[in-house]
Amino acid sequence: PPGVPADFHARIARVVHAAGARAIVDTSGPALAACAGCGAYLMKPSLRELEELCGPLGDDAAIVAAARDLIARDFAEMLLVSRAERGAMLVTRDDATPFAPIPVTPVSAVGAGDSMVAAVTLALSRGASPHEAARHGIAAGTAALMTPGTELVRPADYARLLKQARESAL
Repeated sequence: PPGVPADFHARIARVVHAAGARAIVDTSGPALAACAGCGAYLMKPSLRELEELCGPLGDDAAIVAAARDLIARDFAEMLLVSRAERGAMLVTRDDATPFAPIPVTPVSAVGAGDSMVAAVTLALSRGASPHEAARHGIAAGTAALMTPGTELVRPADYARLLKQARESAL
């Protein structure tokens, strides 16, 4: 929002990290760039947001390299990169796991990323592994694509799509 400093998210993540809790950061532009050294647990950039920060990323290997560079610079322990119609990719220091897209006919993209982050956060808070949480995020983000305007996830769509969310080959 206007008047909020670009490093606001990074400041909050540092406070959360210092308190022994886990911060999940979803931001873009200068606010994302300011997150170097913030020590977040998870960061969820879209491919476009990652490219704005790191430059063009032509293939999955480049996405993994860019994500690992951010991990090395302590942006976060892991990144969940949403790749639109290409699904998502969970990247840690030692692992990179792509998740296949779930085919649907998109109605609106409004809130899809936020729904993804919310589902990941909820799953992690309930003890899910990062991989399982990513599946929940993909299901929720995809379910949000199926609704008009600002209507978000319908529980029945989410439950059905969660059964389809899966890892894919890199």
